[in-house]
Amino acid sequence: MSNQADQNMVGKVFNAISWTAAGGAFQFFLSLLLFAGIALYLSPETLGVWGVCVLLVGFAEMLGVKPFSEVLQQRKDLSKTHINTSFSVSFTLSIIMAAGLIAAPYLVAHDLLHKAAPYLSVLALMLPVGACNHTLHALLARDLKFAAAAKVSMLATILSGAAAITGLALGAGLWALVMGDAARRLTRLIGFYLASRVFLHFTINWSALRQMTRFNRDSFATYVLGYLDGEAPKWFAAIFLGAEGLGHFVLAERAIGLLRKLVLSPFASVTMAAVARVQTDANALRHLIASLYRGAALIGYPAFIGAAVIVTDVAALSGDKWIAAALAAQIMLLSGIRTTTGAFNVAILRGTGRTGAPIILIFSGVIAYLILLPLLGGTVTGLALCVLLRSFLTWPLGMVMIKQASGLSLLRQASAGSIALLCSVMMGASVWGGAYMVDQPATLAKIILLALLGVVAYGFYIFLLDRQQISAFMRVIQRKSVDQKEPA
Repeated sequence: MSNQADQNMVGKVFNAISWTAAGGAFQFFLSLLLFAGIALYLSPETLGVWGVCVLLVGFAEMLGVKPFSEVLQQRKDLSKTHINTSFSVSFTLSIIMAAGLIAAPYLVAHDLLHKAAPYLSVLALMLPVGACNHTLHALLARDLKFAAAAKVSMLATILSGAAAITGLALGAGLWALVMGDAARRLTRLIGFYLASRVFLHFTINWSALRQMTRFNRDSFATYVLGYLDGEAPKWFAAIFLGAEGLGHFVLAERAIGLLRKLVLSPFASVTMAAVARVQTDANALRHLIASLYRGAALIGYPAFIGAAVIVTDVAALSGDKWIAAALAAQIMLLSGIRTTTGAFNVAILRGTGRTGAPIILIFSGVIAYLILLPLLGGTVTGLALCVLLRSFLTWPLGMVMIKQASGLSLLRQASAGSIALLCSVMMGASVWGGAYMVDQPATLAKIILLALLGVVAYGFYIFLLDRQQISAFMRVIQRKSVDQKEPA
């Protein structure tokens, strides 16, 4: 690719990111309302029961749904036979997993499982819908149709959030969250079908299945390890800390999850498809990855550091019952310093066809947890510290793998967004100083004031130290592809 072509590709990717970010921002604010509803209307014990449901449903989707849809994005030559085969295998496995979820509380004698049984039965029925959603979304992502996907996701979030928040306010408890999940999945199913206009057929072609087997095998291993890597602290809490400990940890993790969805998901959701497009051009690939790192750092660092400063005031708004989750959330938010750029590593490696490398990378995270959790995981705060330490322990290996896949030097990776990080730390100090000067009990007005102070302070520091990067970032977002425009 020429330099102009590189710029056009980056422009198209960031145009897709802007659509995804618009949808993500909208979803963030609705999710924030749901977060507030959960904090106000549910107890830590009740949220712990929901945490077990989410763990088991996530495990079922990891085994039966996600691996067989992701190959649709990475494979260069894709036919209807490949699409239908991938969908059919996912759909079949989702039914098997649904039966397993319904039976689990009756096969395993555990108090949390028995409390979760009625909710699990309904959530399990939604797994086949998830198989359809993942397949259709993968096809949209393959064609970089993120505008359509964002619109569908926004509508799904509206209906899901409205159902859940209304149910919580009416005293429906966890059934409100079950209704919200069902509304989200069904809305996405209808929306993704209308956006893609792909009618899925239940047919399995064994030749096509064999062609996709290697990628599916590696993706499956990646998802299994990724699940263990991501959910190990919650399983540890469920087993050793009980429902209340799990509830506190789930709420703390939800805080960082909201920010990840707002800040990193727009970048991460387009990374694999975009990298796969330019994987044969080394210069274009390095340029794309560096641009993604810088763009994410510019937004991610101030978001995570700023949130870490004010999260204790946010927790105090809901009373004393969630104070134990505040310090844990603060610690985990600091791990955003690492995940702001590291969140793309697996997608980059998959996009370049190195499907085995993510297995090693994620396995290193699992090993880190096997060492850290028994040593530090006896409290909710200790679990959060394990999350923070694990994120930094796996950083060097991830950088080496990205260098091998793209040729992007370790120095360029380590220094990506360094000025944004410095400005974010200065901003965090300014917000902390402002909170210290105000020295009043937590109120919504105080939190809004501190958030505005953070925005103004970061804007001032970044303009002072890195105005050229701001200008370059804005030009990339505004640039459209000269040879192709995404349909609305």
